[in-house]
Amino acid sequence: MNPITTLMKGSTWLFPAVETFHILGFALLAGSIAILDIRVLGASRTLPVTTLAKHILPWTLIGALVAVTSGALLFAAQIDEMFANRLFIIKMGLLALAACNAAYFHSVPWTRVSGWDTNTPAPTDARVSAAISLLLWISIIFCGRFIAYV
Repeated sequence: MNPITTLMKGSTWLFPAVETFHILGFALLAGSIAILDIRVLGASRTLPVTTLAKHILPWTLIGALVAVTSGALLFAAQIDEMFANRLFIIKMGLLALAACNAAYFHSVPWTRVSGWDTNTPAPTDARVSAAISLLLWISIIFCGRFIAYV
């Protein structure tokens, strides 16, 4: 057993505490992304997308840092179980797809944001990317929640 596994499994409170931080970080990460996605899909068009993104991005990054750090600790505590869990593998694949989708969004539609920042519908590629993002994050949450039950 690695030291993290020993520490996490040997403590009554450490594993659930780390898991709680994972859920909080993930809620902040996915929630902030969902807010931006919903705006790109057409809600609150009078609010500039760039202003919203400027205010939300720091929270997204904090959520990602907390979720990744705590997730790595949880993974290290149960490496064999996680590799054997289909939903964990699917969740990791969906996270990779979400990262690719975010990279696409920020490198293609976002480069033209000045044309659809306020009071203008986002272009089709931006809206499709936002819809895919929402679907991916909902699926990631579903898989993450059900890892313990399969």
